[in-house]
Amino acid sequence: FRFVRETAHQCAEAGLQVWLYDEDPYPSGNAGGWITIEHPELRALAMQRYSPPAHLKQGENWAFPSGKLCWAGLVPTSGSGQVIDLTSRVGILRQEWRVLDPWDSRWYYPATPRFPCPRSETYVPEFAMRLPAIPAGMQLQAFVAQPSGVDSIWGALPDTLNPTATKLFIERTHERYRRELGDLFGGPITAIFSDEAKYFGNRPWTPALFDGFLQTYGYDLRARLYHLFESHHTPEAMRARLDYRHWLLARFEDAWLKPVGDWCRRNNLK
Repeated sequence: FRFVRETAHQCAEAGLQVWLYDEDPYPSGNAGGWITIEHPELRALAMQRYSPPAHLKQGENWAFPSGKLCWAGLVPTSGSGQVIDLTSRVGILRQEWRVLDPWDSRWYYPATPRFPCPRSETYVPEFAMRLPAIPAGMQLQAFVAQPSGVDSIWGALPDTLNPTATKLFIERTHERYRRELGDLFGGPITAIFSDEAKYFGNRPWTPALFDGFLQTYGYDLRARLYHLFESHHTPEAMRARLDYRHWLLARFEDAWLKPVGDWCRRNNLK
């Protein structure tokens, strides 16, 4: 920060306007990684769709990756019609086994003579349900929200649709600048720059999504999630996709853009 202050003074002496860079590096919102490191619960999540393989038979276990379970059930292949909610039938299943052999009884009865005792353990919990009868014209689908941006420079991206993440970002970046350089705001320092702030994933999920969507549009998005993954041109499908995008836009504006913009205006920065 001493370096930033000295740079600001030298630029001002050269007749340049000084803009701060809000973040290290981009996209803005993670405070150099602090947000998702300190608060893994604030990682951005995006919804993924899963369907059972064709070879599974009724009554067999269908396993799919875990995460935040959003909805599971039977949906019409035509793009409109009644759905059947089977979310409550989803449980946890572990299918990966490891056999420890040779092994012996010292781990269980250390005071007795040892005898051979192979041991097995199972790992990697997955979501699973027994395959139900699937009527003609319907298919089974499950929707799970999973971390978005795991291949990013951060290793995890923040949920910029969550105002809690934005509050922590402002505390870690803007407020720190204010404590160190606030006397230069509105003088040598005229603005602060945000780099490609956005929400993440093609179909982002945030904790407020389903309740907020229902309150705004009057219907439950969970039963229509399949519309977000398909290109059916029924009025119901197009309405769900359009309403979802509108909700994301308004939420990002309220949860990220407005708090950051309001802070800048209060502190005499563009």
